[in-house]
Parts: sequence; structure tokens; C-alpha cells
Amino acid sequence: MLLRSVTKHVKEQNWFAVFIDFFIVVVGVFIGIQVANWNEDRSERSLETKYLERIYLDAERSIKETSFDIDWADDRIRTEKVVLNALQSKQLEPELQDTFDRGLAFFGYATESNRSLLSIKELQSSGKMSIIKDIELRELIGNLEFQFMTREKHSLHLRELRRKQLNEVSAYWKFIKSDFEPKGVTQLEYDFAALANNTEFINRLSHMNMVVQIHRRNQLRDIDDLMVLKDAIAATLGYVPDKLESSLKNYTQDWGKD
Repeated sequence: MLLRSVTKHVKEQNWFAVFIDFFIVVVGVFIGIQVANWNEDRSERSLETKYLERIYLDAERSIKETSFDIDWADDRIRTEKVVLNALQSKQLEPELQDTFDRGLAFFGYATESNRSLLSIKELQSSGKMSIIKDIELRELIGNLEFQFMTREKHSLHLRELRRKQLNEVSAYWKFIKSDFEPKGVTQLEYDFAALANNTEFINRLSHMNMVVQIHRRNQLRDIDDLMVLKDAIAATLGYVPDKLESSLKNYTQDWGKD
């Protein structure tokens, strides 16, 4: 219809009308482009908000799981201290027998949650990190992910150190039974006097205890970083995302993971 109008005005040499027709075309194209850009921007902002909410909730879930791991590490450190004190003093008090057995059976064990947040990995793998417009927040996410990866590599190294020590010390006791609870009942068979007089054995346990303490320190740093990330996202969004149903009921600790 507009084309017929332009053709008619050209034939009539009504240049003012032709100008108006072209002006209408240009304005229409401009408005169409702007509307498309606005829609695209709204879509991107909506997607950004969803990703930020997911990252926030992933961080919250990871904090809960890591806190569970730290509780386990605290119990390990406490029982390992009982083991080392008893061996170094060459005395095992009867009331500490159960704690000693549990500490020795799981000496050096450390549980660990996955440090990487799935939502961040998804953004990185899809090349959509730029959808987060806040440059400082984007840099924070990148830096924290790098820190998580660095600590993950460190944890792998620590677990390898523990395996080497465990291969040497586990032959000194016989596993009888355990309910595999953090503060449960565990029973071993061993010669306490022989262990207490074995300096190499005690030194290896000391090294394994050091590994658990370093591992716990890294987990505390993970929580600190995740808290910083949560606060930054909440500040960017202007609100705290609703909490998902987040229960550790199905969070199974792998007791064989070291």
C-alpha cells in the first residue's frame, strides 16, 4: 500500500508527499529495529536474572554441603588428636577406647563436595558469561571459579599423599565392625603397645592429620568465597532469591572418598 502511494506521488511529482512517505518508511524501520532490540535486551536481562538466581542457590546449597563436610573433618581432627595423644603418651584410657578405634579406623579421611557450581560451568561452556552485565560481578565469578579449581587440584594432591600414608599404616590394625556414622561405634583389633612404640607409624599418622587440617582450611575458604558470591549477587539483583527446598537428606557422603 505504501509502495503504491510512493509510486503515485512520484508520478504526480509531489516531492513533499514522497518525502513524507520515505520518512514514514525510515521511522517504521527504526521503530521496528528498536522494538527488536528492546525485546532482545529484555530477554537477555530475564536470562541474566535466572542465571544469577541459580548461581545464588547453587552457592547456598554448596555452603550447606561443605558445612556438613567440615563437621565431619572436625570429628576426624578431634578423634585423631585422641589417637596421637594416646600413642605418644603410650597410654589409652578405657573411656577413650571407642574414640581411639574410630579415630584410627578413619584416620585422614576427608569428605568433599563438588566445588564447581553447575550454573557457572553452564555459563562458561555455552559462552554466555557476557550476559552478566555487571563487570565486577562477572570478574568475581571468574576469579572464584579459578580459586575453586586451584583448591580442587590441591585436594587431589592431598588425597594422593593420604593414600600413600594409608597404604603403610592400615596393615597395623584389623577392621572388625563399624556403623559408619561420624560419631558412631567402630571396633578394631590391634596391638596398642606395638603401635605406641612404632615411631614411623606415629609420624605417618601425624602427616595424615596435617592433610585433614589443610583440607578443612580449604573448605572454610570455600565457604568464605561462596558467601562473598552470594552477597554480590543479592546486591546486583536487589533482593535475596527464594530458597529452594534444599535438604541434605539425599546428600550421601562417600566414606571411601579420601
